[in-house]
Amino acid sequence: KEQVFSAIIISKQVESLNTIFKLLQNIHTMKLGKSQRAGYGHVQVENLCSITDWEGEYKRNEGNTQTSGRLQVILLSDALLRDPLTGTHTTDLPAWLGLKEEDVQDVYSNCRVRGSFNRKWNLPGLQTHVIRAGSTYVFNDNPKLQAKLRGYEADGMGESLAEGLGRIAVN
Repeated sequence: KEQVFSAIIISKQVESLNTIFKLLQNIHTMKLGKSQRAGYGHVQVENLCSITDWEGEYKRNEGNTQTSGRLQVILLSDALLRDPLTGTHTTDLPAWLGLKEEDVQDVYSNCRVRGSFNRKWNLPGLQTHVIRAGSTYVFNDNPKLQAKLRGYEADGMGESLAEGLGRIAVN
């Protein structure tokens, strides 16, 4: 069965991005992973584009500072969050952000179990709960929270950021 995936490469090192872009432009098909001889991992690279000012899968109007008294947070990818008090994974984003119940206006979220695999031991890894991409949270606006969320918007939030988790959009 054919599957379609997309990827985004983000870096502050423009020279490295240009090198990767040039390499990918010259490669139309490749094989990824360990089981290349078994026929797994065959991928086709297409629809490459380079965006110098990437802000996620949305466009924010920098001139519009009006937030209507609320901050909307949309997860662009799954988010893996660890509770700072207990060390366990959590799906409660408002609590993870340190918000009180009265700071939350609305929540439209869903979670799922995310599995992993340990290649060194050839065994399944731990299964963890993640907040699913597309989950939306609406919080009361305050400058401190807005600054914190803008930082997460730029760098990602939670764990497994290198794997693409924790991408968000604000307002």
